[in-house]
Amino acid sequence: MKRYTREHSEKLPEIVRLEVGAFKANCYLVYDSEENCVIIDPGDDADFIEEKIRELNLVPKLVLLTHGHSDHVTAAPDIALAYSVPVYLSNKDGFLFRKASGFPGKLLGLKDGELISAGEIRIKVSAIPGHTPGSVALKLAGTPHVFCGDIFFADGSLGRCDFGYSDRGLMEKSIKKLGKLPKKTIFHPGHGEEFENL
Repeated sequence: MKRYTREHSEKLPEIVRLEVGAFKANCYLVYDSEENCVIIDPGDDADFIEEKIRELNLVPKLVLLTHGHSDHVTAAPDIALAYSVPVYLSNKDGFLFRKASGFPGKLLGLKDGELISAGEIRIKVSAIPGHTPGSVALKLAGTPHVFCGDIFFADGSLGRCDFGYSDRGLMEKSIKKLGKLPKKTIFHPGHGEEFENL
């Protein structure tokens, strides 16, 4: 577990990174001063994620998924049922999510430019297709933090786009889109350590 602490203001949300599952995918717990919590990409190990939520005395409000691959969504149904919270994912990745999770509940679609709120937490959605049709980046409003799924990683490598539903051309456009974010943007990828846009 890695905690990314508040540095500039006590009002900024906290970020805790958990490595889950066989593929060591990153699950993020983002929470505010009132312990309202947004869970991003609960890929596996629902019991472990719930244990950390209890340790931190958090109150889950919703689940956000950057894309529909199994290593990022498998625990989402258990988390949703345990806390009676909604799951958000781009409708374009619904087919991947349902195949990976068997989730029978309702998914709430994420749209480009949408603002999702939970307590003091505000997250701006940005479509970054290519890796999957519905991949999104999630910008924590008022901070330099962006949760970018599997589009790229700290070592400079890029996410896979060799799936039948992937699109290399769209992936390149999405990377350019994220590259236009301000200097010192901190990217939180789907695997590995966070890194800055230099």
